[in-house]
Amino acid sequence: MNPIVQAIGGQQRITRKSTACIPVHNGIQKTSDQLTKCLYHNHKHGFYQTFSDCFELGAITQGLGFMYLFGDNTKDPISPDPRWRYVDMKACLLIPISVSMT
Repeated sequence: MNPIVQAIGGQQRITRKSTACIPVHNGIQKTSDQLTKCLYHNHKHGFYQTFSDCFELGAITQGLGFMYLFGDNTKDPISPDPRWRYVDMKACLLIPISVSMT
C-alpha cells in the first residue's frame, strides 16, 4: 500500500493550488481580498507542507485528518506567528450530536 499512498501524496504535492476567497454577495470584494491576503500570509508559515501531510497521513491512509492553527509566541510574544499542525484522527474524541428540527 505504501507505494500507492506515496504516489497519490506526491501527485497532490505537485499539483496543489493556492487558495483564495471568492465573494458570494455583492459589495464584499474588499473583505474577500483581505481574507485572501491573510491566507497568503499563513501559507508562508508552513501551511502547504502541513496541508500535504494532513492529506497524505490523514485522508489517504485513514480517511480523515485534521489541521490545527495556533499562535507561536517564541519570536514575538505580542503578536504571535500563525503555525499549523497536523492532528491525527486517533488523537481526537468525536462525539456525535443529534439535532432535532421540530
